[in-house]
Amino acid sequence: MRIYRSKRRVRVGDCDSKGRLRVDAIARYLQDIGYDDTNDLGLGDGGRWVARSIEIENLAKDSKLWPIRNEIVSLETFCGGIGKVIAQRNVDIFLSDKKSIQTKTLWVSLDENYKPTVVPSWLKQTYPEAINVSSKRILATQVTEKELQSIISFQFNLRQSDIDINLHANNSFAFDVLFEASQLCGYENFSRTYIEYHAAIGLDDEVTVLVSKDETGFAAWIKASNDVACSM
Repeated sequence: MRIYRSKRRVRVGDCDSKGRLRVDAIARYLQDIGYDDTNDLGLGDGGRWVARSIEIENLAKDSKLWPIRNEIVSLETFCGGIGKVIAQRNVDIFLSDKKSIQTKTLWVSLDENYKPTVVPSWLKQTYPEAINVSSKRILATQVTEKELQSIISFQFNLRQSDIDINLHANNSFAFDVLFEASQLCGYENFSRTYIEYHAAIGLDDEVTVLVSKDETGFAAWIKASNDVACSM
């Protein structure tokens, strides 16, 4: 099986106030190594893609295995699954040869009109052992009555620097919001995060974040001009 590997140093801009690697920085790592992989294959971006979901799991039960400023992390990526119009990119992050972070991103293949289309043929040729994956959504786009009882809401201003080449918020923007929500809820660490993207967020959208906390974690939603753009 093809596995693309790289190393990078955890920079000060990747860290929180305690020098620990932030979750939004991890999201940017995923984007960077994804392009490095397809570029290494001679495919550039490898087609047109939009993220459907991103899952990040913390495997570092010992806090010493969580990356901190100036440490070198190793990244490995491969295609973990292929569906009709989607592909799953897996990225594992290692510290001192021990896997500390495991991630899975589902990408939807788009045609020239930015409509879902069958995945490019190079994927199955490069990863013939990839399993079949589903594009079914998991998270709700609506807040339940129970969650409404504990809702906290706040505004989150979109900056020009959050906008990518497709003229909408970069995927990592949702993780910026998630990090802010975690601080609001008093959660310094996480065991697992999962985000589903429902709609693009534009610079002119008014962004509101809804957060519902319980004893095990929290759920959050990003609303762009009153429509739910992300469930987290």
